[in-house]
Amino acid sequence: MFRTAIHELVHIQQFSHGSRIESAYTGDTLYIAILREGIAEYIARQLYPYGNDGNYWSYGIQQEPQLREKLKPELYSTSLNDWIYHPVADGSRPNDIGYFMGARIAEAYHKSLSQYPTDYTPLIENTNLRRLLDSNEYFR
Repeated sequence: MFRTAIHELVHIQQFSHGSRIESAYTGDTLYIAILREGIAEYIARQLYPYGNDGNYWSYGIQQEPQLREKLKPELYSTSLNDWIYHPVADGSRPNDIGYFMGARIAEAYHKSLSQYPTDYTPLIENTNLRRLLDSNEYFR
C-alpha cells in the first residue's frame, strides 16, 4: 500500500511542475506511457522496497532480455496493447509488463546521472522523454 501511495505521489509531481513537464508526459506513444508509469514505479520501489511486487516484476526479471528485444521496435508505436493498461491478448505474459520495462529504463538512466542515487528530480521533472530514451544505455 505504501509503495502504491508513493507511485501515485510521483505522478502528482510529474504533472504539477508546469506545462513543459506535463507535455512531456502526454501523448499516445508506448514509450511515453511506459516511462510515465515506469519512472513512478522505479522511484516507489527505491523509496519503499517492501510489499507485493506483482507477478509482472518476477516475470520481467526472468525474461528481461527477451522483453527488451520485443519492446525496442515497438517503442514509438501508438499501440499500448500487450504492454500497459490492457490485458495481454494471448495471455503469454503478465499484464502491465510495461511498468517493469519502464522502471528498468528509468533505473538505467538514473544510474548514468551524477546525482544518482539521491536525487530523483531529473526523472520526475524530465521535459524530454525522447531524449531520456535515446541517451539511455538500456537498449545498447
